[in-house]
Amino acid sequence: MRPEDRICQICFSEPETEEHFIFTCPAYFNLRILWLQKVISTCNNFDELSISEKFSVIMTDKRLIYGTSDYIRGAYLFRTNKLYVHSDS
Repeated sequence: MRPEDRICQICFSEPETEEHFIFTCPAYFNLRILWLQKVISTCNNFDELSISEKFSVIMTDKRLIYGTSDYIRGAYLFRTNKLYVHSDS
């Protein structure tokens, strides 16, 4: 499936790409802001990096890898809960 055809089932605002899931989906804002504060304090120029450079930093910097995995896990659990856990109300 082409990325432009994978509309995010959480926010419905844009395709659900890796970039959207990790960096821009508004549904994960609260989780993301806590994580990004740690990332930015470790990598001062993070905001100036391209998306591919940001991916490289968050996936390879040993000081960030655990926090990044915690963020991705938390966002994934939030997403799973929204999509697959149905309320009886």
